[in-house]
Formats: sequence, C-alpha cells, structure tokens
Amino acid sequence: MVAGPLFNIQVDQDGAVAAVHLPHFLCLAGTGGEISLFQMEVAHFVGGEMLLEKPARVRHFHAVLENPHFSPLGVLWRLIRSKRRVCIHSLVLLYRARRAADITLHLYLLPDDRSVVQVQAVEEYEKKCQSFQVPKPPLTKPLHYGTYYRTTSNSPNLEIKPKVQDLEFQRRGPEKHQSYTEVYIQRLEECVELSLRERDQEESVWDVTLRPGTGDVKPPTVSAEVPAGIGANTRKTRRDHLVETLKDLREMELKEFKSKLTDTKLQEGYTQVPRGHLEKAESVEVAELLFRHYGQAYATKVAIQVLEAINQRQLAERLQRAAGAGWE
Repeated sequence: MVAGPLFNIQVDQDGAVAAVHLPHFLCLAGTGGEISLFQMEVAHFVGGEMLLEKPARVRHFHAVLENPHFSPLGVLWRLIRSKRRVCIHSLVLLYRARRAADITLHLYLLPDDRSVVQVQAVEEYEKKCQSFQVPKPPLTKPLHYGTYYRTTSNSPNLEIKPKVQDLEFQRRGPEKHQSYTEVYIQRLEECVELSLRERDQEESVWDVTLRPGTGDVKPPTVSAEVPAGIGANTRKTRRDHLVETLKDLREMELKEFKSKLTDTKLQEGYTQVPRGHLEKAESVEVAELLFRHYGQAYATKVAIQVLEAINQRQLAERLQRAAGAGWE
C-alpha cells in the first residue's frame, strides 16, 4: 500500500547524502516502533522495476533511509500478515464555487500527503470552477482506506449530494479526478454545523461551524496577480515562506517559538499542536506540523502571531508581506 509521496531526488555523486527523511501519512500511534519498522519499506524504481529496501528508522511523520542510492523512491506499507487496520493522517478541504447558485460547497476527503500533489490537483480543478477555499480546520481523526464517510448537518435548509452515495476515503493520482461531496445552502442566516462520520457510526471524525456575517464563506479580497510568464515557475508558496522564516530563527529562538506555540490563543475549532510532536522538531518539521494542524492560510497567521509574541517582529512582518496576508 502506498504510504507516502514519490520523490525523484538527484545528486551530483554517490555518497554525497548520508540519509534522507521520507514523509509518510500513516498514523502510527499505538502500533509500536518494531511493528512499524517491520511493515514499512522504501520502494526504488529502476529500469521499470520496483526494488524494496528497509528504512533505518521510522518516526511519526517520516522514515529514515541511510546511505541512499537515488532513483524515484517513496514509502510503502506492507499489508501482508497484518490484521491491523492502518490509520491514515487525513484532511478535509472545503471550497465555495463562486459562480454556483447561492452557497455551493465542495467537500474533499484526502490523505494528508505532504507532497501536496493531491491538494494541488484539487486546487487546479477548483480554480477552473473559480472557487475559493473556505478557511476551516482541515485535520480529521485518523481514517482508514476503503472506508466510506458521510457528510451530515443540523440544518434543514441544506442539501447534500449525492444523497445515497457516501464518500470513499482513497488515494488517487493527480491525473485522476478526486471525488467530492456537494453541499448546497440557499441562505446562510444562522449557524450551520457540518460533520463527517464513518458510515453506520455515530461518532464524527470532523466537525466545523459555518457562521453568518463572518468571512467563513465570503470571497477573499483579490490581491494583485503576478503577470503571466513573470516568475511563474519560481513563485514561492506560503509553505516556502514559512520554512524560510523558521530557518532564520536561532536554536534558542526556535525553542522559544515552539514553547509559545503550545499555549498561543487559537480561533474556535482549532487545537494546539501536541508538545511531544514539537519537542525534537526542526524548522521544516515545525512548519509541516503547523500546516498539518491548521491548513496553509491559518498556519501562516498562527506563525505570525507567535513570532510577534516572542518579539520577532521583523520576521513576522516579512512573513506577512511575503504571504500576501491581509487579516484583520
């Protein structure tokens, strides 16, 4: 079973890299390190064949491959001899179609693939629909491949389609269209709660509230576009800006940032990044944890808030300018 993105890493000479950390989206809580290491392998693709190699170590969000020989490679999870249902770190993306009638939302359920390949495929499709992302907490409880999940609501003035078909949680390649659930709201005059739950189960795996009179489903302010052909292939993402900002913190400053992050005030519906996940995290891992918990837009806002709280105002202002943020 595919357990992480495929990378094509190139170096000038063999032995130049001592180890690579390959991200995976498996939730290994409660599995035990030995079981995880036994069942996880790294796939190399050479000459049309797939070769398997054991990683040296497995961590919560990545596997470590030492003394690597580079070819297209990625993480796999061996299901043979395993009766355990593997949990997957997952996220929900919510978009509003600008040109659709009233309020029409598209709800996607995806594995939290940090290569962002699937997310980019969804963004490209929604861009063609002239949609914008609704800023809501994306993280769900760990889910299971092949399981069906149903979108429910407390509002009688809301339509969910398709009515009889639940959304299957699966990983699709970027060339395949990702399935979604359509949510139609004629008028948002009172709070609407959306929940996602496994078929025939009462406990929800994801909950959000849409509120009238807020920016929940209003189109964002349009910012200046970069002219076509100018820096089109080099324009940095929010993720790039955040990683660069955190790398500019010295060791003790990063430690202070992580400490403040665990007790900073968050918007309703969001939870703190667990202290245990942050304890040994370096700059890149801290950025990944922020995006995993808060989504791209709110992760940047949280980072700016924490930087200001630890008196790193210059970095906070630079990050806000670079990300094009305009929050109130």
